[in-house]
Amino acid sequence: MRTQMTETHITTWLVDYLARALHRDPASIGLDATFDELGLDSVLAVTMTDDAGTWLGAPLDPTSPYEHVTIREFSRYMLASKT
Repeated sequence: MRTQMTETHITTWLVDYLARALHRDPASIGLDATFDELGLDSVLAVTMTDDAGTWLGAPLDPTSPYEHVTIREFSRYMLASKT
């Protein structure tokens, strides 16, 4: 039986992913900080979106981090893309 995907699962994955990519403590990654404030550049934004889509099992628009600019917003976008 497959576990149902929740916003919490997605948010946790994104925080862990960005903490590794940005060499930061996960506790320092704010859910409402913009990706720009967190230090994402365009290459990391596209890479994150591609990796997130692969993890989620659903394609994500590569420009989506520019429309959903925080982890909280991006998590909700990802969840909606999965359903």
